[in-house]
Amino acid sequence: MGMVCSWFMFFGVRWLYRLVFFGPESKLCTGVFLYYCCFICLLNYYFGDLSQSIGCDCEMKGQKKKLFSMLLIPVLLVSVFSGCVVQTWEWSHANVAATSVTLHGRVSWAAPELDLWDLYFVWDTSSHEDLEDYANVESDVVILGKSYYVTLEGLDRETQYFFRAVGELQTAGAPKLYIGAESSFKPGWPSLATGGPTEVTTSSAQINGHLGHLGGASQCSVWFEWGLSRDVLDEQTSVQVLDEVGWFNDSLSGLELGTTYYYRAAATNDLGDVRYGAIDQVTGGAAEVETRFASDIQDVSAVGNARLVHLGGMESADVWFEYGADPDNLDKQTAAQTLTGAGLFSAELFDLQPETTYWFRAVADNGLGVSHGDLLWFTTTSGKTSSFGVFVQTLSAVFDEV
Repeated sequence: MGMVCSWFMFFGVRWLYRLVFFGPESKLCTGVFLYYCCFICLLNYYFGDLSQSIGCDCEMKGQKKKLFSMLLIPVLLVSVFSGCVVQTWEWSHANVAATSVTLHGRVSWAAPELDLWDLYFVWDTSSHEDLEDYANVESDVVILGKSYYVTLEGLDRETQYFFRAVGELQTAGAPKLYIGAESSFKPGWPSLATGGPTEVTTSSAQINGHLGHLGGASQCSVWFEWGLSRDVLDEQTSVQVLDEVGWFNDSLSGLELGTTYYYRAAATNDLGDVRYGAIDQVTGGAAEVETRFASDIQDVSAVGNARLVHLGGMESADVWFEYGADPDNLDKQTAAQTLTGAGLFSAELFDLQPETTYWFRAVADNGLGVSHGDLLWFTTTSGKTSSFGVFVQTLSAVFDEV
Protein backbone atom coordinates (compact mmCIF):
# COMPACT_ATOMS: atom_id res chain seq x y z
CA MET A 1 0.00 0.00 0.00
CA GLY A 2 2.89 2.37 0.80
CA MET A 3 4.40 2.04 -2.65
CA VAL A 4 1.01 2.55 -4.34
CA CYS A 5 0.41 5.68 -2.26
CA SER A 6 3.85 6.99 -3.21
CA TRP A 7 3.24 6.57 -6.92
CA PHE A 8 -0.15 8.26 -6.77
CA MET A 9 1.39 11.07 -4.71
CA PHE A 10 4.00 11.64 -7.43
CA PHE A 11 1.51 11.76 -10.29
CA GLY A 12 -0.93 13.73 -8.18
CA VAL A 13 1.64 16.46 -7.54
CA ARG A 14 2.51 16.66 -11.22
CA TRP A 15 -1.04 16.82 -12.54
CA LEU A 16 -2.44 18.96 -9.72
CA TYR A 17 0.34 21.50 -10.21
CA ARG A 18 -0.13 21.72 -13.98
CA LEU A 19 -3.90 21.85 -13.70
CA VAL A 20 -3.79 24.75 -11.22
CA PHE A 21 -1.09 26.84 -12.87
CA PHE A 22 -1.25 25.96 -16.57
CA GLY A 23 -4.93 25.19 -16.94
CA PRO A 24 -6.70 22.07 -18.19
CA GLU A 25 -4.85 21.99 -21.51
CA SER A 26 -6.43 18.62 -22.22
CA LYS A 27 -9.17 16.33 -20.96
CA LEU A 28 -6.44 13.95 -19.86
CA CYS A 29 -5.07 16.48 -17.35
CA THR A 30 -8.47 17.03 -15.75
CA GLY A 31 -9.33 13.35 -15.85
CA VAL A 32 -6.14 12.23 -14.10
CA PHE A 33 -6.60 14.90 -11.44
CA LEU A 34 -10.20 13.79 -10.73
CA TYR A 35 -9.07 10.16 -10.63
CA TYR A 36 -6.40 11.14 -8.10
CA CYS A 37 -9.05 12.87 -5.92
CA CYS A 38 -11.20 9.71 -6.00
CA PHE A 39 -8.21 7.62 -4.99
CA ILE A 40 -7.59 9.88 -1.97
CA CYS A 41 -11.24 9.54 -0.93
CA LEU A 42 -11.07 5.75 -1.14
CA LEU A 43 -7.94 5.66 0.99
CA ASN A 44 -9.53 7.97 3.51
CA TYR A 45 -12.57 5.65 3.70
CA TYR A 46 -10.37 2.57 3.99
CA PHE A 47 -8.16 3.88 6.79
CA GLY A 48 -10.87 5.84 8.60
CA ASP A 49 -11.42 9.50 9.22
CA LEU A 50 -8.08 11.31 8.91
CA SER A 51 -9.35 14.20 10.99
CA GLN A 52 -9.71 11.81 13.93
CA SER A 53 -6.20 10.49 13.42
CA ILE A 54 -4.56 13.85 14.09
CA GLY A 55 -6.72 14.85 17.09
CA CYS A 56 -6.20 17.80 19.44
CA ASP A 57 -3.10 16.24 20.99
CA CYS A 58 -1.48 16.01 17.51
CA GLU A 59 -0.82 12.26 17.93
CA MET A 60 -0.49 10.39 14.64
CA LYS A 61 0.71 6.84 14.75
CA GLY A 62 1.77 4.15 12.29
CA GLN A 63 0.09 3.91 8.93
CA LYS A 64 -2.28 6.83 9.49
CA LYS A 65 0.63 9.20 10.02
CA LYS A 66 2.36 7.99 6.87
CA LEU A 67 -0.86 8.15 4.84
CA PHE A 68 -1.73 11.62 6.10
CA SER A 69 1.77 12.86 5.18
CA MET A 70 1.51 11.39 1.69
CA LEU A 71 -1.86 13.01 1.04
CA LEU A 72 -0.86 16.32 2.56
CA ILE A 73 2.40 16.71 0.62
CA PRO A 74 0.75 17.53 -2.76
CA VAL A 75 -1.37 20.22 -1.11
CA LEU A 76 1.69 21.69 0.59
CA LEU A 77 3.68 21.63 -2.64
CA VAL A 78 0.98 23.52 -4.51
CA SER A 79 0.79 26.06 -1.66
CA VAL A 80 4.56 26.52 -1.59
CA PHE A 81 4.86 27.00 -5.35
CA SER A 82 1.73 29.14 -5.66
CA GLY A 83 2.70 32.29 -7.53
CA CYS A 84 6.20 30.91 -8.06
CA VAL A 85 5.95 29.40 -11.54
CA VAL A 86 8.55 31.97 -12.59
CA GLN A 87 10.86 32.90 -9.73
CA THR A 88 13.09 35.94 -9.29
CA TRP A 89 16.05 34.10 -7.91
CA GLU A 90 19.12 36.18 -7.03
CA TRP A 91 21.75 38.58 -8.32
CA SER A 92 25.56 38.35 -8.35
CA HIS A 93 28.51 40.60 -9.13
CA ALA A 94 29.90 40.36 -12.66
CA ASN A 95 33.04 42.52 -12.32
CA VAL A 96 35.42 43.71 -9.61
CA ALA A 97 34.39 47.38 -9.88
CA ALA A 98 30.77 46.42 -9.06
CA THR A 99 29.36 48.23 -12.09
CA SER A 100 28.06 45.04 -13.69
CA VAL A 101 25.79 42.39 -12.17
CA THR A 102 24.07 39.20 -13.32
CA LEU A 103 20.36 38.71 -12.66
CA HIS A 104 19.12 35.15 -12.16
CA GLY A 105 15.64 33.70 -12.60
CA ARG A 106 14.20 30.23 -12.88
CA VAL A 107 11.08 28.34 -13.82
CA SER A 108 9.69 25.84 -11.31
CA TRP A 109 10.47 22.13 -11.70
CA ALA A 110 6.92 21.15 -12.73
CA ALA A 111 6.55 23.76 -15.49
CA PRO A 112 6.72 22.88 -19.23
CA GLU A 113 10.12 22.89 -20.94
CA LEU A 114 11.77 26.28 -21.48
CA ASP A 115 11.59 26.13 -25.27
CA LEU A 116 7.88 26.92 -24.83
CA TRP A 117 8.65 30.13 -22.95
CA ASP A 118 9.62 33.73 -23.72
CA LEU A 119 11.80 34.62 -20.73
CA TYR A 120 13.09 38.05 -19.73
CA PHE A 121 13.78 40.46 -16.86
CA VAL A 122 12.42 43.94 -16.13
CA TRP A 123 14.36 46.41 -13.99
CA ASP A 124 14.40 50.03 -12.87
CA THR A 125 15.74 52.39 -10.21
CA SER A 126 12.29 52.50 -8.58
CA SER A 127 9.98 49.85 -7.20
CA HIS A 128 6.82 49.12 -9.21
CA GLU A 129 3.67 47.06 -8.78
CA ASP A 130 2.78 46.98 -12.48
CA LEU A 131 5.01 45.29 -15.03
CA GLU A 132 4.59 47.99 -17.67
CA ASP A 133 5.99 50.64 -15.31
CA TYR A 134 9.53 49.25 -15.41
CA ALA A 135 11.80 51.30 -17.64
CA ASN A 136 14.06 48.49 -18.85
CA VAL A 137 13.45 45.06 -20.39
CA GLU A 138 16.24 42.52 -20.91
CA SER A 139 15.21 39.65 -23.18
CA ASP A 140 18.63 38.47 -24.40
CA VAL A 141 18.89 35.83 -21.68
CA VAL A 142 21.02 32.72 -21.36
CA ILE A 143 19.06 29.56 -20.52
CA LEU A 144 20.59 26.78 -18.44
CA GLY A 145 18.25 23.93 -17.49
CA LYS A 146 15.28 25.47 -15.70
CA SER A 147 17.27 28.63 -14.92
CA TYR A 148 18.10 31.69 -16.96
CA TYR A 149 20.19 34.83 -16.49
CA VAL A 150 21.28 38.11 -18.05
CA THR A 151 24.19 40.47 -17.30
CA LEU A 152 23.71 44.23 -16.88
CA GLU A 153 26.60 46.64 -17.42
CA GLY A 154 27.32 50.31 -16.76
CA LEU A 155 25.50 50.47 -13.43
CA ASP A 156 26.12 52.94 -10.61
CA ARG A 157 27.39 50.99 -7.59
CA GLU A 158 25.65 53.34 -5.14
CA THR A 159 22.19 53.18 -6.77
CA GLN A 160 19.55 50.70 -5.68
CA TYR A 161 17.94 48.76 -8.52
CA PHE A 162 14.71 46.73 -8.56
CA PHE A 163 14.04 43.77 -10.86
CA ARG A 164 11.70 40.89 -11.61
CA ALA A 165 11.96 37.68 -13.62
CA VAL A 166 9.15 37.29 -16.14
CA GLY A 167 7.99 34.44 -18.37
CA GLU A 168 5.34 34.09 -21.08
CA LEU A 169 4.20 30.54 -21.75
CA GLN A 170 3.26 30.04 -25.40
CA THR A 171 0.11 27.89 -25.44
CA ALA A 172 -2.41 26.97 -28.13
CA GLY A 173 -4.49 29.97 -27.07
CA ALA A 174 -3.24 33.32 -25.79
CA PRO A 175 0.19 33.39 -24.05
CA LYS A 176 0.09 33.07 -20.26
CA LEU A 177 2.12 35.62 -18.31
CA TYR A 178 3.94 34.70 -15.07
CA ILE A 179 5.76 37.35 -13.02
CA GLY A 180 8.28 36.70 -10.25
CA ALA A 181 8.44 38.66 -7.01
CA GLU A 182 10.37 41.93 -7.02
CA SER A 183 13.90 41.92 -5.63
CA SER A 184 16.46 44.69 -5.23
CA PHE A 185 20.20 45.25 -4.97
CA LYS A 186 22.95 47.82 -4.92
CA PRO A 187 25.95 46.81 -7.06
CA GLY A 188 28.17 48.22 -4.31
CA TRP A 189 26.92 45.84 -1.64
CA PRO A 190 29.53 43.31 -0.46
CA SER A 191 28.65 39.62 -0.76
CA LEU A 192 29.45 37.08 1.93
CA ALA A 193 28.47 33.67 3.33
CA THR A 194 28.43 32.12 6.79
CA GLY A 195 30.62 29.03 7.14
CA GLY A 196 30.17 26.06 9.45
CA PRO A 197 31.91 25.80 12.85
CA THR A 198 35.31 24.17 13.25
CA GLU A 199 37.61 23.26 16.15
CA VAL A 200 34.62 22.68 18.41
CA THR A 201 35.53 21.77 22.02
CA THR A 202 33.57 21.37 25.23
CA SER A 203 33.67 25.14 25.83
CA SER A 204 34.77 26.88 22.62
CA ALA A 205 34.44 26.87 18.84
CA GLN A 206 35.80 28.64 15.78
CA ILE A 207 33.13 30.23 13.57
CA ASN A 208 33.84 31.03 9.93
CA GLY A 209 32.69 33.32 7.14
CA HIS A 210 33.65 34.00 3.54
CA LEU A 211 33.81 37.42 1.89
CA GLY A 212 33.01 36.83 -1.78
CA HIS A 213 33.07 40.40 -3.14
CA LEU A 214 34.06 43.80 -1.75
CA GLY A 215 31.34 45.58 -3.71
CA GLY A 216 33.85 47.72 -5.59
CA ALA A 217 35.30 49.15 -2.36
CA SER A 218 38.95 49.09 -1.34
CA GLN A 219 38.13 47.30 1.92
CA CYS A 220 35.29 45.80 3.97
CA SER A 221 34.64 45.48 7.68
CA VAL A 222 33.48 42.00 8.74
CA TRP A 223 32.34 40.44 12.02
CA PHE A 224 29.95 37.87 13.50
CA GLU A 225 26.71 38.30 15.39
CA TRP A 226 25.74 35.46 17.76
CA GLY A 227 23.41 34.49 20.58
CA LEU A 228 21.21 31.81 22.16
CA SER A 229 18.30 32.27 19.74
CA ARG A 230 17.97 32.62 15.98
CA ASP A 231 15.80 35.66 16.58
CA VAL A 232 18.09 37.35 19.12
CA LEU A 233 21.73 37.54 18.01
CA ASP A 234 22.67 40.06 20.68
CA GLU A 235 26.42 39.40 20.88
CA GLN A 236 29.08 40.54 18.42
CA THR A 237 32.71 39.63 17.79
CA SER A 238 35.40 42.22 17.13
CA VAL A 239 35.45 43.90 13.71
CA GLN A 240 38.07 42.81 11.17
CA VAL A 241 39.05 44.87 8.14
CA LEU A 242 39.70 42.95 4.90
CA ASP A 243 41.11 44.35 1.67
CA GLU A 244 40.61 41.17 -0.38
CA VAL A 245 38.10 38.36 -0.68
CA GLY A 246 38.56 35.16 1.29
CA TRP A 247 37.81 33.34 4.52
CA PHE A 248 37.76 34.97 7.94
CA ASN A 249 37.03 33.55 11.39
CA ASP A 250 36.73 34.27 15.08
CA SER A 251 36.49 32.24 18.28
CA LEU A 252 33.64 31.81 20.72
CA SER A 253 34.78 30.87 24.23
CA GLY A 254 33.03 30.16 27.51
CA LEU A 255 30.37 28.03 25.83
CA GLU A 256 28.17 25.91 28.08
CA LEU A 257 28.29 22.18 27.51
CA GLY A 258 25.32 21.00 25.45
CA THR A 259 24.01 24.52 24.74
CA THR A 260 23.31 25.53 21.14
CA TYR A 261 24.54 28.93 19.94
CA TYR A 262 23.48 30.65 16.70
CA TYR A 263 25.65 32.97 14.58
CA ARG A 264 25.93 34.71 11.21
CA ALA A 265 28.62 36.62 9.32
CA ALA A 266 28.16 40.35 8.64
CA ALA A 267 29.95 42.84 6.37
CA THR A 268 29.82 46.48 5.34
CA ASN A 269 31.87 48.84 3.17
CA ASP A 270 31.90 52.55 2.27
CA LEU A 271 28.19 52.48 1.35
CA GLY A 272 27.31 51.83 4.99
CA ASP A 273 24.73 49.09 4.33
CA VAL A 274 25.24 45.94 6.43
CA ARG A 275 24.90 42.62 4.62
CA TYR A 276 24.45 39.26 6.37
CA GLY A 277 25.12 35.61 5.67
CA ALA A 278 22.76 32.79 6.63
CA ILE A 279 22.40 31.77 10.27
CA ASP A 280 24.37 28.69 11.36
CA GLN A 281 24.72 27.02 14.76
CA VAL A 282 27.18 25.23 17.04
CA THR A 283 26.69 23.18 20.22
CA GLY A 284 29.46 23.18 22.80
CA GLY A 285 30.87 19.73 23.56
CA ALA A 286 28.45 17.72 21.43
CA ALA A 287 29.48 15.81 18.35
CA GLU A 288 27.46 16.85 15.31
CA VAL A 289 26.07 14.27 12.90
CA GLU A 290 24.17 14.78 9.64
CA THR A 291 21.79 12.14 8.22
CA ARG A 292 21.96 11.73 4.45
CA PHE A 293 19.69 9.93 1.99
CA ALA A 294 19.64 6.15 1.96
CA SER A 295 21.12 4.34 -1.03
CA ASP A 296 21.06 0.87 -2.61
CA ILE A 297 17.41 0.49 -1.59
CA GLN A 298 16.30 -3.14 -2.07
CA ASP A 299 13.28 -5.18 -1.00
CA VAL A 300 14.74 -6.33 2.35
CA SER A 301 17.71 -3.98 2.87
CA ALA A 302 19.11 -0.51 2.26
CA VAL A 303 22.24 1.46 3.09
CA GLY A 304 22.07 4.35 5.55
CA ASN A 305 24.46 7.23 4.92
CA ALA A 306 25.59 10.09 7.16
CA ARG A 307 28.41 12.51 7.91
CA LEU A 308 30.13 13.15 11.22
CA VAL A 309 30.60 16.91 11.10
CA HIS A 310 32.87 17.21 14.15
CA LEU A 311 33.79 15.38 17.37
CA GLY A 312 32.77 18.11 19.81
CA GLY A 313 36.30 18.46 21.13
CA MET A 314 36.75 14.79 21.98
CA GLU A 315 39.21 12.38 20.41
CA SER A 316 36.61 9.97 19.03
CA ALA A 317 32.91 9.26 18.74
CA ASP A 318 30.80 6.15 18.26
CA VAL A 319 28.30 6.42 15.41
CA TRP A 320 25.40 4.24 14.30
CA PHE A 321 21.92 4.33 12.76
CA GLU A 322 18.52 3.89 14.38
CA TYR A 323 15.65 2.78 12.11
CA GLY A 324 12.18 1.28 12.12
CA ALA A 325 8.78 1.22 10.41
CA ASP A 326 7.32 3.62 13.01
CA PRO A 327 8.98 7.08 13.30
CA ASP A 328 8.02 7.13 16.99
CA ASN A 329 9.61 3.76 17.65
CA LEU A 330 12.97 3.22 15.94
CA ASP A 331 13.38 -0.29 17.30
CA LYS A 332 16.37 -1.37 15.21
CA GLN A 333 19.96 -0.13 15.11
CA THR A 334 23.21 -0.92 13.35
CA ALA A 335 26.46 -1.81 15.04
CA ALA A 336 28.44 1.13 16.39
CA GLN A 337 31.49 2.38 14.50
CA THR A 338 34.24 4.38 16.19
CA LEU A 339 35.47 7.44 14.25
CA THR A 340 38.48 9.55 15.20
CA GLY A 341 37.76 12.38 12.78
CA ALA A 342 35.02 14.03 10.77
CA GLY A 343 33.87 12.26 7.64
CA LEU A 344 31.29 10.11 5.89
CA PHE A 345 30.08 6.78 7.20
CA SER A 346 27.43 4.23 6.22
CA ALA A 347 25.91 0.96 7.36
CA GLU A 348 23.49 -1.63 6.04
CA LEU A 349 19.93 -1.42 7.30
CA PHE A 350 18.76 -5.02 7.19
CA ASP A 351 15.81 -7.24 8.16
CA LEU A 352 13.35 -5.03 6.23
CA GLN A 353 10.03 -5.89 4.60
CA PRO A 354 9.27 -5.26 0.88
CA GLU A 355 7.17 -2.22 -0.11
CA THR A 356 7.39 -0.74 3.39
CA THR A 357 8.30 2.77 4.50
CA TYR A 358 11.15 2.94 7.02
CA TRP A 359 12.43 5.90 9.05
CA PHE A 360 16.09 6.28 10.03
CA ARG A 361 18.57 8.73 11.54
CA ALA A 362 22.26 8.87 12.35
CA VAL A 363 23.43 8.90 15.99
CA ALA A 364 26.75 9.96 17.53
CA ASP A 365 28.07 9.56 21.09
CA ASN A 366 31.37 11.25 21.98
CA GLY A 367 31.23 10.37 25.69
CA LEU A 368 29.74 13.74 26.67
CA GLY A 369 26.33 13.13 25.22
CA VAL A 370 24.33 11.57 22.39
CA SER A 371 23.50 13.61 19.25
CA HIS A 372 20.95 12.75 16.56
CA GLY A 373 20.73 13.68 12.90
CA ASP A 374 17.51 14.52 11.07
CA LEU A 375 14.88 11.82 10.65
CA LEU A 376 14.55 10.74 6.99
CA TRP A 377 12.62 7.95 5.32
CA PHE A 378 12.63 5.63 2.32
CA THR A 379 10.40 2.92 0.87
CA THR A 380 11.71 -0.54 0.08
CA THR A 381 11.06 -2.03 -3.34
CA SER A 382 8.98 -5.04 -4.30
CA GLY A 383 12.07 -6.90 -5.42
CA LYS A 384 12.34 -5.14 -8.77
CA THR A 385 14.76 -2.32 -9.54
CA SER A 386 13.22 1.09 -8.80
CA SER A 387 14.61 4.64 -8.65
CA PHE A 388 11.47 6.15 -7.15
CA GLY A 389 12.88 5.88 -3.64
CA VAL A 390 15.10 8.89 -4.36
CA PHE A 391 12.05 11.06 -5.13
CA VAL A 392 10.31 9.90 -1.95
CA GLN A 393 13.39 10.68 0.12
CA THR A 394 13.62 14.17 -1.35
CA LEU A 395 10.07 14.90 -0.25
CA SER A 396 10.78 13.44 3.19
CA ALA A 397 13.73 15.79 3.64
CA VAL A 398 11.54 18.80 2.85
CA PHE A 399 8.45 17.73 4.79
CA ASP A 400 9.90 15.53 7.56
CA GLU A 401 8.26 17.76 10.14
CA VAL A 402 4.73 17.29 8.73
